[in-house]
Amino acid sequence: MFRIAHFWATHIDVAEYVELLWKVYERITCRKIIRGADGSVEVVLPRIEVNVFQEKEVEDEDDGFLSCEEDEAEQSDYEYKHLEDDEGTLKRYKKRKDDGLGADGEDDGGMLMTVREPFKFTEAVQYYKELEVADAAAEEGPRPPSDEDIEVDLLAGLTDIYPLGYPTEQFICKLKNDIRDAFAKLKEDRRKALAEMRRQMFENAAAQKMERPPEVQRDPGLLDVQGFVHEAPFELHDTVN
Repeated sequence: MFRIAHFWATHIDVAEYVELLWKVYERITCRKIIRGADGSVEVVLPRIEVNVFQEKEVEDEDDGFLSCEEDEAEQSDYEYKHLEDDEGTLKRYKKRKDDGLGADGEDDGGMLMTVREPFKFTEAVQYYKELEVADAAAEEGPRPPSDEDIEVDLLAGLTDIYPLGYPTEQFICKLKNDIRDAFAKLKEDRRKALAEMRRQMFENAAAQKMERPPEVQRDPGLLDVQGFVHEAPFELHDTVN
C-alpha cells in the first residue's frame, strides 16, 4: 500500500498518501447492511457525484473579471477593461454585468465556463442522500442504516468498480455529444426553415401569376374607345354618271 501511495501521489506527504488511499478504498468497496428489524441483508453500491469547475485567473479575486481575446466581439451583457499583468503586457478582461445573478439578485445556478481556461473536477462517493433533500426517486433507493442495523464494508465486484476520473470522462463525453447533437439539430432546423421560406415564396409567386387576368390578343394599331362619338358629314357620289 505504501508503494501504491508513493508511486501515484504527487508529493511526499502523509496527508496526501492517506487521501489517495482513502479514495482508492472508496472505489473498490461497497456496503452491506443487515437490518435489525427483520434480519434482511442489503448490499448498497456507492454513488459517485461529479463536480466540474474552473479556477479563473483574475486581477482581483473579488472583481470577477476574466481574461479574453483582444479581437473578441463585445457583448451587451459584458463589460470590458484592459489591465497590465506582472510582465507589463496589456491584456483584455471581461465580466458579466449581472455577476451571474438573476433578476431578484440571487444566483441563478448557471455555470459559466470558458474554453480557454483549464477546468478541474472532483468526484465524491456517497451512499445515501440526506433525508431533507431526498426526492421521490431517492425514497425508493437504499435507506441509511439506523442504530439497530449493522453496516460493514465489502470488496466490490470488478463490474462495480469505476477508476478515478472515469465518471467525469463519461460526463464530459456526454456533454460534448449533447452539444454536438444540439448544434447539428440547429443547423438542420435552419436548413428546413430556409427551404420552407423558398417554397412559400415560389408558391406565392405562382399564385399571383395564376390570379393575373389573361391578356387579350388585339391589333396594336387599333385605338382604344374614348367614350364619345365623332360625326363627320360626307356626300355619296355616283361614279357611273
